[in-house]
Amino acid sequence: MARCRVPVSHAELAADAAPECTLQELRPGGIRTIMQEVQVDSPPLETADDSAVITSDAPPKRRSLVPLLLVVGAALAVCAYFGVRMANPQLFADSSTYDIRWDPIPNWKPMPPAPLTLFVFKHPNHEIYVRGFQYQVDYEFNPTPELDTDGLAEYYLDTTRTKQPDWKGERLPDATEGPVRFSMIRRITKGKTVVTAFAAKGNTTIGVALFANGDSVREVESVLPELRKFLSTFTLNRATSRATAKQR
Repeated sequence: MARCRVPVSHAELAADAAPECTLQELRPGGIRTIMQEVQVDSPPLETADDSAVITSDAPPKRRSLVPLLLVVGAALAVCAYFGVRMANPQLFADSSTYDIRWDPIPNWKPMPPAPLTLFVFKHPNHEIYVRGFQYQVDYEFNPTPELDTDGLAEYYLDTTRTKQPDWKGERLPDATEGPVRFSMIRRITKGKTVVTAFAAKGNTTIGVALFANGDSVREVESVLPELRKFLSTFTLNRATSRATAKQR
C-alpha cells in the first residue's frame, strides 16, 4: 500500500518536489499538516478573467408577460372604442340643445312670422325677405350627426341636383364674422333666388333663408353683405332647461 511521503531533504526541496500520498493512509492528525503543505507548494489560484467559465444548473429567468399583455389590451380597447364610435356616431355626438339669440336687421321691416318660423324681415325697398327657422331635438343622443353645419349645406345641394332639375345650386363662402359659423348656399331658378344659411350645434339647428322674386333677384348680390352682418349677431348658448329662441 502507498504511504504518504513529504519532501524533507534539501535536494527534494530545491527540486520543488510535491508530496505524494494516498488518502487511505492518512491519519486523522496528519490531514491538516499535509493539506497546508500542498497549498503552500501549489501555484496561486488564478483570478477570474475572460477565460473563466461559470456554469449553473439554475433555470434561466423568464421575462414577465404582464407588461406586454397590458399594452396589447390597451391597444385592443382603443381599436374597439374607435370602431364603436365609427359604427355609432350618434352615440358620441353632442346631444345638447342651445338657446338661440339674434338682433334684428337694421331698417328692415319685421313681418308676422308663420307658426314654424322664428322671424320674417322685409327689405325696405325690394321684395326680398329673410326668414328664420329652428329645429330642436330633446333627446339623449344626436340622431343625425351627419347633418351638421356643412352636412346640411351639402344635403340641400344634393337634393337640388337630384330632385329639382329646374334649379341650380352652388356653395357660397361661409359666414364666419360672428360667434356662430354658418354654411351658405344659393339656389336659382327662373325669376327666383334663395340664399340659405345653416348652423348646427348639438341637437339645435338654425336656418336663415333669403328669398327674392321677380325683378328683386337682381338686387340679391347687393343685399348679401346685410345678410352676413345679420348672421354675425347670432349666438348659441347651452340651454340649462328647455331651449328657447328669441330676438334680443
